[in-house]
Amino acid sequence: MVTQKRYITVEELKTHNKEGDLWISIQGKVYDVSEWVKHHPDGDLPLINLAGEDATDAFEVYHPGTAWQFLDKFFNGFHFNGGGRRWWRCSKMNSGCCLCVFVLGV
Repeated sequence: MVTQKRYITVEELKTHNKEGDLWISIQGKVYDVSEWVKHHPDGDLPLINLAGEDATDAFEVYHPGTAWQFLDKFFNGFHFNGGGRRWWRCSKMNSGCCLCVFVLGV
């Protein structure tokens, strides 16, 4: 069975910015961190402040490389920024590759 990819617009992402409904985008993927906020090692404030937004810079600055492996269980869809493009995490990112952009076939 093939699952359909879900694309989340900037507008939709912005609506998930309240306690109990916290979504963030990190390198083009959207994560529902509504439950994780209770367990976040640095408390709830960083996630509450970044909810509904792209949190890529904050995630990369404040988390070790090993943190990437924990994101998948919170994955909710791909962040679609409306310009026919989406950001994604390159498979070579860990080897120093820059952040890549590709054009969707729409």
